[in-house]
Parts: sequence; C-alpha cells; structure tokens
Amino acid sequence: MKGSALILDFESRKELDEYIANEPYVVENVWEKIEIEPINVVIANGKR
Repeated sequence: MKGSALILDFESRKELDEYIANEPYVVENVWEKIEIEPINVVIANGKR
C-alpha cells in the first residue's frame, strides 16, 4: 500500500484529538506519518 486517506467530520478539534488518541492504527503505530488537513465539501443536488 502506498498510502491511505480518511475523511472524517468532527464538531471540534477536541473531538478529533479524542478520536486520534484511541484510533487503533495510531495507537499501534501502523502509520509512520499522519497529516490532518481541513477540506471543503461541495454539496451537489442537495446530496453530500
């Protein structure tokens, strides 16, 4: 595998940090590097 991406939605940075603290791949050091970037979601035809 060359890489992977997760697109998640959290109400706050605190919720994101709590998720990361308990995420199995993070806890078990599966990923060498984690980058967190905000994104904009475009809604077309009223659907996400």
